[in-house]
Amino acid sequence: MIKIILFLVSYMPLYIVLFCNNLLNYYNDTSKKMNNQSRILNSISTFEQKDTFVFYLIIGLITVPIVLFFIFLFYKVRTGKSSTVYPENYKKTGDTIINYLITYIIPFFSMDITSPSIYFWGNIILIFVVMVLFIRLDAVYLNPPLILLGFYIFTDEDENKYYLTRNSFTKLKMAKKAKDYLKIIRITSNFYYIKKYEI
Repeated sequence: MIKIILFLVSYMPLYIVLFCNNLLNYYNDTSKKMNNQSRILNSISTFEQKDTFVFYLIIGLITVPIVLFFIFLFYKVRTGKSSTVYPENYKKTGDTIINYLITYIIPFFSMDITSPSIYFWGNIILIFVVMVLFIRLDAVYLNPPLILLGFYIFTDEDENKYYLTRNSFTKLKMAKKAKDYLKIIRITSNFYYIKKYEI
């Protein structure tokens, strides 16, 4: 279940773009005599009234997965068993995440879910295939929104394990240099959360 939640979180930029893209259609239909703030509010109201299901579906996709993930993470940190582990030679995963963004998010920016087409359904099938691969390959570390929310994602030297943390790369290096142990909580089979390192 947590893998599905993390997959949905990873596509949060797509949901936001879809919302803005559909909102823009209503914005262009509003009277240009109104000021920008009034046009935006009017567009949101019209979108909610005319495409209620789509409106709340997108809002739900933007908010629910990230809230569920933070509840899960908070629960794990408070109640989960943490292992005391000596710091490894961590590496950044930046290139992998950028490739993920380019390959899977950018092509969907023009999706219009209020008037489904063959292109739309093709994208839906592709998203489903990506989700299956994401879960089967345990690729939960491909998560740009978590980075935008202030987390860091690192991997070990062999790239067998991935770590989510609030610690910067510098802090992890300091922990290794000081020979301090880090507290780590398992999230999935190859994805772990490193608790905050207190200097």
